[in-house]
Amino acid sequence: MLRRRAVAALLLLLVGLLPVGPGTAPAAAASPRPANFATAGDVVDWSYEHLLGREPDPTGLRFWAGRLDAGGDPVDLLASLAASGEYDAWMGQLIRAYRTAYARGADLGGLQYWLSRRAPGSGSFRQSAFAAFLAGPEFAQKYGGTTDREFVRRIYVNALGREPDQGGLDYWTGRVAAVGRGEVIFQIGESPEHRGRRRNEVVITGDYVSLLGRLADPGALAGWVDFLNRGGARRQVQATIWGSSELAGRLATVPTVTTSVLVGGLSIPWGIAFTPDGTMLFTQRAGTISARLTDGTVRTVSADLRDLFARSEGGLLDIAVDPGFASNRRFYTCMNRATAGGSALDVAVVAWTVDASYTAATRVGALVNGLPVTSGRHSGCRILPDPAAPGVLYIATGDAAVGPAAQDLAGLGGKVLRVSSTTGEGVAGNPFIASANANTRRIFNYGHRNLQGLAHRIGTNQIWTAEHGPERDDEINVVLPGRNYGWNPVPGGYNESVPMTDLQEFPDAVGAVWSSGSPTVATSGMAFLDGCAWGAYDDHAAVALLKGSELRIHAFTTSGLDLGLVTLGPLDGTVGRIRTAVQGPDGALYVATANGTNDQILRVAPSGGRCAR
Repeated sequence: MLRRRAVAALLLLLVGLLPVGPGTAPAAAASPRPANFATAGDVVDWSYEHLLGREPDPTGLRFWAGRLDAGGDPVDLLASLAASGEYDAWMGQLIRAYRTAYARGADLGGLQYWLSRRAPGSGSFRQSAFAAFLAGPEFAQKYGGTTDREFVRRIYVNALGREPDQGGLDYWTGRVAAVGRGEVIFQIGESPEHRGRRRNEVVITGDYVSLLGRLADPGALAGWVDFLNRGGARRQVQATIWGSSELAGRLATVPTVTTSVLVGGLSIPWGIAFTPDGTMLFTQRAGTISARLTDGTVRTVSADLRDLFARSEGGLLDIAVDPGFASNRRFYTCMNRATAGGSALDVAVVAWTVDASYTAATRVGALVNGLPVTSGRHSGCRILPDPAAPGVLYIATGDAAVGPAAQDLAGLGGKVLRVSSTTGEGVAGNPFIASANANTRRIFNYGHRNLQGLAHRIGTNQIWTAEHGPERDDEINVVLPGRNYGWNPVPGGYNESVPMTDLQEFPDAVGAVWSSGSPTVATSGMAFLDGCAWGAYDDHAAVALLKGSELRIHAFTTSGLDLGLVTLGPLDGTVGRIRTAVQGPDGALYVATANGTNDQILRVAPSGGRCAR
């Protein structure tokens, strides 16, 4: 026992990270997934990014996330990536190049600068950045006036710690004339002799920079190199760093989440939107627009909704505030409309203005009308101002349970539309803007069943959707222009046995980034969380579930690979069906239930969260 404690104490002193005491466990103990990550996929993504400078490939993600979910040790992941040729092709080559070319260890700023040039398809450091590495003033100052023989002698001393023998000097001097000084630096630097000489320096420097974002101090570097020289395992280095308080302090933290009832006694609240002064506007499907003022007062906003068709899934649906609201007082709703005789007419996106006291709204007119409607089933509908184009709205629609609708490029059902917020017409940048058909010009993409969520991923121009499947395969998708998402419930009227994304019929259809499988959970409203208060949930998608009666946090890579999900504990079946999730100006999440009676709008607030450092 005393010997094990002594070994642990030595390791901790070497890394200089953890407090040392008689109760300290050996650093070789198992390394469970830390609480700093929301999902196992997040651990994999972080590890690939920090060690390889990229997101994981799908195969690697599936393998390692599966291992971690089954109780595997994250240090095995770190060790595997750090032992890869891909890692050495940048980190190893770069550290050895500093020693060979400049006779010194790599500085942190230089390492981080050159490593930042890693990109998918960039190959190795030699292929992508070595020439630029040697083009700086340090190289010119060091070797500018030297003969080729003197140059070779210096490179030998730098890399191998010895003078060249006569044969080596003659050979490499000839190589300088044949291939240039840069190639000679690389070949000597990557020789087995130099790689062996620098192996442990590469290990320690690489692990510290990759995992802790700093160089090891001289004492720790010397101690760890000695540890490895005496037969110690690299995995021990990584396990010690992984379990350190220093690394934990650099990672994000999972926040504590509390909920409070903001508004109660409602009936199927559907849309939520905030004005610049902090007032919350919200709709109820049966036909009410309300405002919750910043002092907590809730009032009904009078509005002419005499043509509302509120049956089945239809009625007064989403609401969105114009980005210019401070000057134009304008907002938009999506609503099913009725004919004069009371039968279903269409689904329309209507523009309104509201007075300064939020007591009365004036209908400006229908921006987009003619969205298909039958009984009210599959009415959609979500509205989102385009974050990259002022004066433009995205509109997510349902197919009205009409078989051909989603694939019909002359119709607006089962589509993501992109239109002017003043005219309702299609706008520049739309994929079919050259069409002679006005509806086609509005279409951004198509092939959807019943879109229920529409969200902007903060910090990008990405728009994402959540969609209801039939008895299987609810979907989350990334919105791409002009693409077909593969829903086509024909022949046979409305044939819901077909796949949600029918790749057999449409080989080029866009597959979902996430699918529920069977059974469905009824994905509905979604919002990407933004802000350090959300800690490890920052840049994760909060997705409301109707059938599933919970709020889920989904993790995705930048390109949309699924990193897994967790359920937000306070909203795991405790409030019933959840329709909508919107992040407010205060950073909290606002969610609306959809139980039919005694519905609520809840404020979901994080605390104790911290962004990664």
